[in-house]
Amino acid sequence: MEESLISKIINELVDEKVSLTSPLLKIKVLASRIGNEELSAWVELELNGYNSYEELPEYRIASAQIFGTYVIGYNQISRAPILIEGLQKDQQELLKKNYFMNGVQSLESFLGEDKVFATQVPALLIKIIEKSIVDMGNPYYTLINCRLETSINKVINCLAIIRSKLLNFMLEIEKKFGLNIEIQELIKQSEVMNNLISNTIIGDGNFVSTGDKNKIEASVKVFKGNKESISEELESQKVEKKDIEELLFVLDQEKPDPIKRKFGTKVNAWIGRMINKSLEGTWQVGITTAGNILSNIIWKYYGN
Repeated sequence: MEESLISKIINELVDEKVSLTSPLLKIKVLASRIGNEELSAWVELELNGYNSYEELPEYRIASAQIFGTYVIGYNQISRAPILIEGLQKDQQELLKKNYFMNGVQSLESFLGEDKVFATQVPALLIKIIEKSIVDMGNPYYTLINCRLETSINKVINCLAIIRSKLLNFMLEIEKKFGLNIEIQELIKQSEVMNNLISNTIIGDGNFVSTGDKNKIEASVKVFKGNKESISEELESQKVEKKDIEELLFVLDQEKPDPIKRKFGTKVNAWIGRMINKSLEGTWQVGITTAGNILSNIIWKYYGN
C-alpha cells in the first residue's frame, strides 16, 4: 500500500536529517488541496522568508549584541562593542534584536561552522549611531560598519520550533482522522482543521495575534478605496502632507497580494522611506510601531 501524504510528512519531520524544506513543500500541497489559505500563507512565508518585522512570529526574533569597526583619531578598532545609549529608546530596542527573515532553507545554511548569525546594520542607522557617539563627546569618532550578532543556537532553536509546530499539527490530524483519511474528508472537516492550524501553528507565538496590533487595527478609520479617509488617518499619525500625496499617487498603480500579505513595490518603497524618517526622528513615531501603523492603514484602504 502506498504511503499516505500525512504519513510521509510525519516521517520526514521526525527525521532531523531531512531539511525542513521537504515537509513544508508537502504541507503546501496539503494546504492547497484542502483549500486552507491561512496555512498556505504561513507555509509560503516559512519557505520564502518574511517581508517585514511586523509579520514576523516571536520564534523568529532573538536577542543580539552589536559589534563594529570604528576609527578614533589614528586608531582603528575592529569587532568592538558599539555604544547605543545615546540613541532614542526605539532605536536602542531595534539594535538589541536579530530578526530571522530568511526562509528555512537559508536559515539551515547557517548551521555550519559559524558560531553566530549576523546581520549588517543599515548605513542610515550607522550614521545615526556615529552622530550619537560624537555628540557624547567623541569628536574624532568615525563608525565604519557594525552588525548584530546572535548565537547560532538561536537559529537552531527557531528551526526546532518550526519543526515541532508542524509535527504537532500532523500528529493531531493523525489522532483525529488517521493516516489514510481522504482529502475530500479533510475538506469537509474545515472547521476542525482551522482549529488545529490555529492551536498548533498560527496562533502560537505570532506577533499577528498580539493585543497591540489588534488595538491598532481597531483604531484605524479607513474605508476601502476612500482616499479622503486614508489621508485623514495618516494626518492623525503626523505623516507630512507631501508624503501623504506621494502615497495617494501610487496606491492604485499596483495591486497588493492579500494571501501573502505583500504590498506592491512602490508602496513598499514608500513605507521604507517613512521608516527611515522614523529612524532619523523626522517622523515622530516610534520605529517598533511605525511599520505596523502604516501597514494596517494601507490594508484597510485595500479592503483587507
